[in-house]
Amino acid sequence: AVAAFGADIYQWGYQAGEQAVKYLKTKKTEGLKTEMVKVRKRVYNSDAAKKFNISIPSNFEVVK
Repeated sequence: AVAAFGADIYQWGYQAGEQAVKYLKTKKTEGLKTEMVKVRKRVYNSDAAKKFNISIPSNFEVVK
């Protein structure tokens, strides 16, 4: 793939950890809810972009 937009997996895990802490402190599920990941990233593969001669907008970051 040349580019992608989606959930930041690290952030998703962090959010899940926050919910786990709430449960472990209270032993109650009240107040816990499913939620969408709060941070999404726009990334691109610089080698693929060069190969296909595609210019990528500046709000995308290179995949490391």
